[in-house]
Amino acid sequence: MQIDVPTLMLAGAFVFSFSGALLLVAWYQYRETRAALWWAGADAALACAIALMAIGSASHRTRLYLVGMTLLCVSAALTWAGARSFDGRRIQPGFLVAGSLVWIAVHALALSTIYASLVHTAIMVIYYAAGALTLQHGNGDARRARLPLVVLLSVHAMTLMIAIPATLTMNLVPNEPPPVLSWFGIIHFEAIVFVIGTSIFLVAMMKERSEGRHIEASWTDMLTGMLNRRGFLKQAERILDRCRHEAAPVAVIVFDLDRFKSINDRFGHAVGDSALQLYAGVCRKVLRPGDAIGRMGGEEFAVILPGTGVEAAFAMAERVRKAFAQAARVIEHHPVNATVSGGVAADDGDTDILGLLQHADIGLYDAKKRGRNRIAIVRPEQHLDAPNIVRIA
Repeated sequence: MQIDVPTLMLAGAFVFSFSGALLLVAWYQYRETRAALWWAGADAALACAIALMAIGSASHRTRLYLVGMTLLCVSAALTWAGARSFDGRRIQPGFLVAGSLVWIAVHALALSTIYASLVHTAIMVIYYAAGALTLQHGNGDARRARLPLVVLLSVHAMTLMIAIPATLTMNLVPNEPPPVLSWFGIIHFEAIVFVIGTSIFLVAMMKERSEGRHIEASWTDMLTGMLNRRGFLKQAERILDRCRHEAAPVAVIVFDLDRFKSINDRFGHAVGDSALQLYAGVCRKVLRPGDAIGRMGGEEFAVILPGTGVEAAFAMAERVRKAFAQAARVIEHHPVNATVSGGVAADDGDTDILGLLQHADIGLYDAKKRGRNRIAIVRPEQHLDAPNIVRIA
């Protein structure tokens, strides 16, 4: 039994339309991810392209077929735009429309069917390959679903490349789809798998990202943007385990803003909040990207520095102290002159992160006792239980 090519193409167009509708529903649920809109547009353009090509070839209406071919380029371009949108990358309008314009120009020059088909295939391969590379080198979130999506885009680009040698060896009829029982039939069936698969894994990526952001929000202090106590302890424990496994040094610092209650009493809580935010900004400028810092509560903060000995950690803490004292002389036009004290302790290899924080807390207490606005190092011989410590503001 001979398969009717236009009917098969219309069936594919229905599948593509359904996938686009699925992505619109997904976008309605995860509206922070606009990539679904781009991808839904790509599926809609693909559905229209296949339908127009099927109708155009069946009715011998050349213009419909050529519009469908143009929409294939549009679909590939929108897929590339969706990949860039997912990671918040800029979408260059010129590259977005370049493929369609090149195809239109090639057709307008009335070049041979074979040459035009080769150019058309190359355009789509470039867009899909660019989309795969974009996702592969993305920001790294949604890792579980990202890899299958990269694989699907890459396989689709490579499958389309089959059309290049097939075009050179087949006698193509202008404005007619190739026989389904050919290499082009493989491409058609793979396209259906590609559209269904990309829709599924894009939705999975959106769900994974949304869940990750909710977890991140539960670990973040809303005022300063730093990790909260829960988030810091979890990340610091991972850093500590990694450093011990690699036999690398690690140090912790406990900071506390001096006389913070007095700042609130004299200038109001709004200024106090600004002081905390200013301190957070100083830490982001001074500390390294791999260091973890969290707000442990009130005006107390903790830092863990992987690959850092106690002396280097002391130097880092001093930089934070001096930078904050300089920046906090005037806050919101008030002469606040806020300062910070800190205690530094190095990993002794025996205690957990809470124990290390307690060791650093001994140094913080000593710095407060000796006049504030200073950093104190806690040596191993000072790692004693200190149940009677009373924090001095």
